[in-house]
Amino acid sequence: MQARFERDGYLVLPLIGPEAVADIRATYERLHPANPEPGFYSSTYSDNASFKEEIFAKVDGWYEGQIDGLFQEVKKLGASFLLKQPGERGRMPIHQDWTVTFEEEGDFSVTLWVPLQDVNAQNGAIKVLPGSHRFSNALRGPSLPVIWRDVYPILETKVQTLDMIAGEAFIFDHSLLHSSHDNQ
Repeated sequence: MQARFERDGYLVLPLIGPEAVADIRATYERLHPANPEPGFYSSTYSDNASFKEEIFAKVDGWYEGQIDGLFQEVKKLGASFLLKQPGERGRMPIHQDWTVTFEEEGDFSVTLWVPLQDVNAQNGAIKVLPGSHRFSNALRGPSLPVIWRDVYPILETKVQTLDMIAGEAFIFDHSLLHSSHDNQ
């Protein structure tokens, strides 16, 4: 798995079962009695610390044993819910996530994303450009220039869709170029 991760910049593997998926979905529904505004929503947008802590505790409770078995050293930074409402406003264009560690010193950071329903091209599946985490070691962040902006249309033609089932994990290096389909 390590060699595949280093080559491609991501892995997709089983992580949690239907009971955990149902429990985490129930937590989402309890904490979000009404759907958020149209578009892309992340619970990280909230200013409510106890809301975020409750999400982390619930998710970490289900993932903890599996994560400890996957990584030798890990520092968990949190957990969140993501929701893509139907339509173009939920589209996530090709991008890299922000730099959060000293990548030039060999450290790296990852996101572990788990769909709570089956995902495909029709309902917003993730798309990846395998190996793109090795293209550059430039710092990434909201106030930094994006070195790929001029070639995004070309890169988007090279990505691969990851059809996934509920409970699988998409574990990816933050420097991996990725996007997602619209939720139709």
